[in-house]
Amino acid sequence: VLILVISALIQLFFLIWAKYIYPIQNHDNWPYLFRYYGNFVFSYQFYFIAGAFTSIHYQKIKHIFTTHRRIIYSITGLLALGTLGLYYINERILKLSEHYTELIHQPYLMVYASMMICSVLCISWAYDQHRLEPRWSWFEQLVSISSKLSFGVYLTQTVALTFLLKFLEPLKGELPNWLLLLGLPLGYIAVLGGSWLISYFCYKVPPFGILIGRPQKIFRKK
Repeated sequence: VLILVISALIQLFFLIWAKYIYPIQNHDNWPYLFRYYGNFVFSYQFYFIAGAFTSIHYQKIKHIFTTHRRIIYSITGLLALGTLGLYYINERILKLSEHYTELIHQPYLMVYASMMICSVLCISWAYDQHRLEPRWSWFEQLVSISSKLSFGVYLTQTVALTFLLKFLEPLKGELPNWLLLLGLPLGYIAVLGGSWLISYFCYKVPPFGILIGRPQKIFRKK
């Protein structure tokens, strides 16, 4: 627990530095990993420590999370809404550039990301309780194949995002921002669905499986 707390505090102070101090510093002569700190494992070490902690105390953490999952879901939902306020503060009050307004290395987003991970764990454990029930068999098969395609989805999302960008470019300035915001879930579904289909094609049709980390044996031995 002490190691986890120290790791969290280091991460928190690092993110405060990244958001409020780094932008006003001169980094010309800094080493690469300090200048581009997003590529440095130190900038997200807390998540590794938290993962190791969860692995070591898995059953105890599972019991705590599943017992209080409604509280976890509620806090995560409130933090998700709070990101809108965070964006407003960054842009209108702090007058940050677009890059630093949307920067993932912010103290608030560390808390939000941590709670989101807790929520995903709770959802996964709830699914695990019901996945063998007959009515969930179709969903269990979908999750099973999707787990094999997950790395492929990560790799091919750029293709789906490019198509989405081509679709949205003509609409720039034509639609109000509030309507685009409401359509954001559709964009997520389009990108995820498109990436999934591309990955599924690569998974099924050799030799494209190598593109998603699932190489097929084209010539099988008798």
